[in-house]
Amino acid sequence: SFSLHKEQTDCVIVGVFKPCRLTRSANNLDEYSNGYISQLINQDKNLISLAKVALTHSLAIDLGLTAAKKLSNLPPNICNPLYLSLQAEKLSKKYNNIDVTTIDINQMKSLGMHAYLAVSRGSENKPYMSVVQYSGKNVINKKIIILIGKGLTFDSGGISIKPSQNMHEMKYDMCGAAAVYGTLIMAAELNLPLNIIGILAGCENMPGGSAFRPGDILTTMSGKTVEVLNTDAEGRLVLCDVLKYIERFSPDIVIDVATLTGACVVALGNDVTGLFSNNEDLVNDLKKASQQTNDKVWRLPLFKEYEKDINSNVADFSNVGNGKAGAITAACFLSQFTKKYHWAHLDIAGTAWESGVNKGSTGRPVELLSQFLLNMSHYTQYIEEPLYNFWEKNGYFKPNNNLNQPSFCIMMPPPNITGNLHMGHAFQQTIMDILIRYNRMQGKNTLWQVGTDHAGIATQILVERQIYLKEHKTKKDYNRNDFIKKIWLWKKKYNLIVTKQMRRLGNSVDWDREKFTLDPDICHSVKEAFIIFYKNNLIYQKKRLVHWDSKLETVISDLEVEHRLIKSNKWFIRYPIVCNKKKNNNLIKYLIVSTTRPETLLGDTALAVNPEDQNYNQFIGQFVMCPLVNRIIPIIGDQHADITKGTGCVKITPAHDFNDYKIGLRHKLPMINIFTFNGKIKTHFDVYDHKGEISKIYSLSVPAKFQNLDIISARVKIIKEIQKIGLLEKIEECDILTPHSDRSGVIIQPMLTNQWYLKTSKLANLAISAVKDKKVNFIPSQY
Repeated sequence: SFSLHKEQTDCVIVGVFKPCRLTRSANNLDEYSNGYISQLINQDKNLISLAKVALTHSLAIDLGLTAAKKLSNLPPNICNPLYLSLQAEKLSKKYNNIDVTTIDINQMKSLGMHAYLAVSRGSENKPYMSVVQYSGKNVINKKIIILIGKGLTFDSGGISIKPSQNMHEMKYDMCGAAAVYGTLIMAAELNLPLNIIGILAGCENMPGGSAFRPGDILTTMSGKTVEVLNTDAEGRLVLCDVLKYIERFSPDIVIDVATLTGACVVALGNDVTGLFSNNEDLVNDLKKASQQTNDKVWRLPLFKEYEKDINSNVADFSNVGNGKAGAITAACFLSQFTKKYHWAHLDIAGTAWESGVNKGSTGRPVELLSQFLLNMSHYTQYIEEPLYNFWEKNGYFKPNNNLNQPSFCIMMPPPNITGNLHMGHAFQQTIMDILIRYNRMQGKNTLWQVGTDHAGIATQILVERQIYLKEHKTKKDYNRNDFIKKIWLWKKKYNLIVTKQMRRLGNSVDWDREKFTLDPDICHSVKEAFIIFYKNNLIYQKKRLVHWDSKLETVISDLEVEHRLIKSNKWFIRYPIVCNKKKNNNLIKYLIVSTTRPETLLGDTALAVNPEDQNYNQFIGQFVMCPLVNRIIPIIGDQHADITKGTGCVKITPAHDFNDYKIGLRHKLPMINIFTFNGKIKTHFDVYDHKGEISKIYSLSVPAKFQNLDIISARVKIIKEIQKIGLLEKIEECDILTPHSDRSGVIIQPMLTNQWYLKTSKLANLAISAVKDKKVNFIPSQY
């Protein structure tokens, strides 16, 4: 474990370093770290890298912490609102990434910041509000973060004057502004990749002749009115106008820091800062930073029930409650002005300074805010990467090969080399990593097998696209070997990207065992397994219908088919009856079939009607002439023919439709391949019986006018020819779901091809037995 910093930026990193105390005068890393780093000459360079990062952070935080303390400890006759604004302006001169705008009393009047101005009226020192805009380089997190610091350089309590005891400590009422000032220094020193706006709300609350009074009603910048019941509750009046002012920046996150209430000291003492917020994520982020820095916070509620305590019968609100839950009612008051963004309020009244012998500013919550910003800036990459390299180099992820301990193994589904990992990979691999680390900590022999997958067709498509965009060439411009070389170059690039991302995820895999699915030993194992299956009669070849991608000229799986709704036509085609056995049907000369794929009639081997259809069942057993090819095909009865759809009569093309294929098997119909692998009409038909054996039942001749036409051209030509011979009944427009390849985007053609298949019955029995015999355990058990 490591801690980036503590009070005075003590630094302990991965258990190697002793605390390194940095003095307040620190201004560069080398001066204070080189001597200490030299102790690590024999240590891993990744640890040295970690040390430098942590010490750099510690140094920057210490500079900010020291600046906040120094500013807070100044006497009020020096550190007044003008002085505070001048310190802010100096930041823009020191840091190129900081711009400062000073809002003076006249601008405040123009803005309508009357609550802010009312607090300042009793003092001869005019109010100044500094708007410090920090813009980091290479910003990763685009959120606009605003830090607001209450800067009451002295608070006498105004007309509701404070007791004289400890009034000298009221110079610390500007510690909120000092903390924001110090945090901005830290951000600028580290050049954090963030957009931060700091507001230093400088002002004094004095009991002069022009001071605001109890009973006054003030109109805030928001237009809401406030009844003043106590002039010592002034900080919230300043802050409410600032909270309205910052809306112009459209902030994502707003944190105000203020020594706001003595009630918070009563509730939490001097060790813990009060935290209030309207957003759970922001609360969690601040709590995380608190735990990392030991700069403790405790969340208090903002329940609606408390809001009634600040009701007023003469204004929108009163500036104090009924004396109970003072810290909460003060935060409730502020919350009325924070509806447009995520907001948190840190009440540091008890933690900003110490009294007594050790009196002085603590600088809190500079460390808390600094860590919060570090977390927001994703600085962890500078810690995680060298730490992971240290783990990997020292073999922490390797199996311990202790035969006396049980083994635990996970096979990582190998990511494709088609591009970067996505969120699914990150989620999946995180779960696996948790399981592996948990079992490793239990002493088991753990192996998380890592590798990547060639992805076959998907990678080929991406390589084709790349060479087309870069070289304006296609795959056909290369011979096989040269194209494969292009693919291997792709593999080298993206395999490196994928494995680097896995390392950044922190995956605790044994990289010495990394595999690629085309590694020689993997390929040999695949071939060996195939031969073993074949010799044991577990694998066989058979001609079956598959999804065929005519662009890639390959079979694709069901998962790679996506159905799209497209505009098309439905053609109604007449099939002449050639053998009418029914005496009373002389008037019926043909059956009408509707189809959205008229080109497939070249492969028709039957018409089907529903046996229960009274209009057509009389024709079962008769024959029709298939148009254009003059093939005599039977009329069969099958429940697949839906009486309610189309004409009730269906053409059957077993070699090019999955439903027709099933019907063909049931009725032992011939099957005719009419398409080439690249999606054109064949020059001769391939005719098979229902078992996939070559058959001579039909002519192999393809009409010359259709040969070598692509599917769309063939469709147009066939419709023209059918219309010419008077067999086109009508055409209707329709929307149809059409299967497309999610790889190439072309329309999928069902195709009858030889494919290898695995006999699963015997293997399934072995798998079932393994589960029953407890050789394989499912977790959770119900699965």
